Amino acid sequence: MNYTTDQFFYPTTGPDGNISKTILYEYECELSDSCLLGLGNGVAFKAYLARWLADTTLMAPFTAPIIEPLLKASAKAAASTCTAGMYQTSCRIPWWNGTDGDMSVGALQQIAALETITANLLRFRNDNTLVTSSTGGSQGNAGAQGGTTLTPQNLAASYVKKGLIGIIVGCVLLTSILLAGGIWCIIKR
Repeated sequence: MNYTTDQFFYPTTGPDGNISKTILYEYECELSDSCLLGLGNGVAFKAYLARWLADTTLMAPFTAPIIEPLLKASAKAAASTCTAGMYQTSCRIPWWNGTDGDMSVGALQQIAALETITANLLRFRNDNTLVTSSTGGSQGNAGAQGGTTLTPQNLAASYVKKGLIGIIVGCVLLTSILLAGGIWCIIKR
């Protein structure tokens, strides 16, 4: 966790003068303005890392007090750069220098910002509210396809039957073409 924070969060100075690392950045490309030279992999990595960190808080809840403030600050910084483009809604990078981030605008920048912002919503997830057949979802009907219950055996038999018909039709067509070609060659001689 400390390595990730040290490597992928930009050091910023807070109002109290303390330096903290709170805003997600890609250190290999953002500081050198080379994020787009490698097909945007550095930009895409920001999206992946935000999602992975959010997932980590679900799998290891003891990490939430460390990760959630980082994601929140990064999302706020990302959203502050979404003022570019024709409609002034396109996001850009880098995020760590406020609204001065004008390195690039594109699909990957939008994905990175969106993923970082939505990663903050993961903590509101409640597995008890998932839609299931007992909470108002569809019951389903296994026999809806002609009244027969779909089993692996029925499915396999169906594919075999269709496969055999296809093979027979293919053989008849191929044989017909070869015979017609042979007859044509004999007649043309």
